[in-house]
Order: sequence, then C-alpha cells, then structure tokens
Amino acid sequence: MRKQKSDPISDVVIVGGGAVGSATAYLLSKEGISVTLILGTTFGKTASWFAAGLLSPLSQTTHNQNTLTSLSSQGFNLHQALAPELLEITGLDYQARRQDSIYLSKTDEGTTQLETLMSLSKKIKGISGHWLDQNDLRSLDPRIKSASPTSLLIEGTWILDSRGYTNALLEGARRKGARIINGSVTGITKSGASFQIMMGGNCINTEKLVLSMGPWTNLAKEWLNIAIPVSPLKGQILRIELSGPTLVYSVHKGNDYVTSKANGLVWAGTTEEDVGFSDNPTEQGRKDIISNVSPFFPAISTGPVKSHTACLRPVTPDGLPILGKTSKSDGIYIATGAGRKGILLSPSMATIICQLISDAKPSVNLCSFSPDRFI
Repeated sequence: MRKQKSDPISDVVIVGGGAVGSATAYLLSKEGISVTLILGTTFGKTASWFAAGLLSPLSQTTHNQNTLTSLSSQGFNLHQALAPELLEITGLDYQARRQDSIYLSKTDEGTTQLETLMSLSKKIKGISGHWLDQNDLRSLDPRIKSASPTSLLIEGTWILDSRGYTNALLEGARRKGARIINGSVTGITKSGASFQIMMGGNCINTEKLVLSMGPWTNLAKEWLNIAIPVSPLKGQILRIELSGPTLVYSVHKGNDYVTSKANGLVWAGTTEEDVGFSDNPTEQGRKDIISNVSPFFPAISTGPVKSHTACLRPVTPDGLPILGKTSKSDGIYIATGAGRKGILLSPSMATIICQLISDAKPSVNLCSFSPDRFI
C-alpha cells in the first residue's frame, strides 16, 4: 500500500466522521496506512456527539442480541483498551469509566428479558449479574422504584462522554498522520479500480473506500448504484440538574434509562421516532421522556432541564449493522446501522473494516452483517 501522506492518492478514503469512521481512521493510521477522512456537513450534529455513551455488551431492547454478542463483547473490550491509549496519545480525557447498571423489569415479558441478560452476563468476561429484591434495590438507591419484586444488577458496565470520545479518535488519527477534511462529498464515481470522490471542485482518488455516514449512507445508491437500506431513528435526551446524592448507577427499564455523568448532570432518555431527517428537540419529546422515566426514578421531574438534544441514529430493516465488503463493487467497505449501539460497537466495527482492508481474517463472523444480505 502507498504510505506517502502528501500524495493526493490515499490508500483509503473514509466518508463520515462519526465514531465508526473516526475509529477506522485512527486504527488504519496506526498501521501506517495513508488515510483521508471526510467529516461531512453533519459533523458535530450526529449521534456520535449526543449519545449517552452507555457501554454494556448486554441489551434488553435488541431482538438480535445473540447475533450481536460477539461484536458487542469485542467493542466493550476494545473501549477499555482505547481509553488509556488515546489519553496518552492525545491528552484528551473523555471520562471513560466503570459505572454499574441496574435493569428493571417492565412486565412479565420483561422478567424473561432480565433472565436473558443474566444468562448473557455469565458468558462475557468482566461482567457479572446479581439478582436484587426490593430491599436490595432500596439499599443501592432509594430513589429507584420498581413494581416488580426482582431487578438485576450488572457489574462491570462502563460509560463515557461520546463527544469527547469522537474528538479523541479524530485527534489520535490526525497525530498518526491521517488527513482530515471538514467538507462534504458531492459525488463518487469509479473508473477501473479507482474511485473519484468529488468535493465541490476538488477530487480525491483511492482504490479503497469506506462508507460510514450513519443514516446518510444510503446516498451510495445515488453515487454508486448500491442500495444501503439504512434510515434515521430520532432520539432525544434530557440533561437534568438534581439535588441530593450522585446517581452512581445507570438504570434501565425497557427502552428508557437514567444515568449520570462526571459533571454531575443526570441524563434521561430516550425516544425512538420515525420522523425522517428531522433532528430538532421537541416539547413532546421532553414530556415523553419525563413521563416514561418518572415511574422508576421520580426524582427526574424535580430538577431543571439544563440541556435537551436530539440526534439521528442509523437503523436497518433487521436491526443489525451493515458491516463489510459489498459484492456490487470491489474496494467498497460499509460500516453503518448500529442504531442505539453505535458508540459501543464503533471500535469493533472499525477493527473489522481494518482487517478486511488489510486482507486479514475478520475477528467476528460477518455473515449476519453483510451488506449483500439486502440484495
């Protein structure tokens, strides 16, 4: 591969500066591969910046959890190695730390979901599960309420600041030699084995192209006649200032959660809205979050909302990421569609793309994630 970073031809061009694209740029640059990362016009406005940053290889909301276990576990482990590595390289601390999680049962079906989580916790290194009765729950934090007699404590989960994490990846990639362009792609063509990526009047050439543009990745159909069925799912989050002791757990009930960050603010979320590319916070979103979280954490309604954000998560028809090469055109690699697990999966998705580009065997079976499954 070419490694002349000043050469207008890059070994790899990555379109999309979210967590997955930035992690891919960082990992490739570490290997001495010349990389150009095009951030896109939505940079700084995406889920990679506004996500809660909850890191658990378990999920009670994903029907494809068993399929995702290997990818989630790899991402979880990679995060724990990346945090000190990026801090040393960049000096940026994105507050990655352990924060245990409590899962509450929503219904009788929810109890079954907790049993699934407990079973999964026994298979993942660094994670352990413990059943809680009402007295146990009250002793951990009396503000947490549950009508069910049984809840689940998962020890070993983590949390981070998503914006800080994405910035640290970008800075790490830059320091390793990646060229980072703050601009937008206007078109992509292919001639022979080479792609031409247009940015206004400029053109970048490469033989290996990574598309990681979140819900905008479906622009590939317009540019390259490759259908990538990814769409936006809007999510809103509240940041609330509460008096009293710090919440030291991330608390989940179904799709809803409450957690705390290093600055003391409590984050509450989230919504799941199929509203196209509208990403404005709404009053209805605020009401829905308070209404859904209050039954299991009533204190959430007592403090002022300091910030209210919304972002668009990339989701696919089957709920699984789109990850790997496409048979429609040599040299194209796709990494998108992680939904609410984007931050967790970002280092594992980036690792897989790096392995494919380097002709190494992927560390995770990609059959369920192949872009070709939608052809």
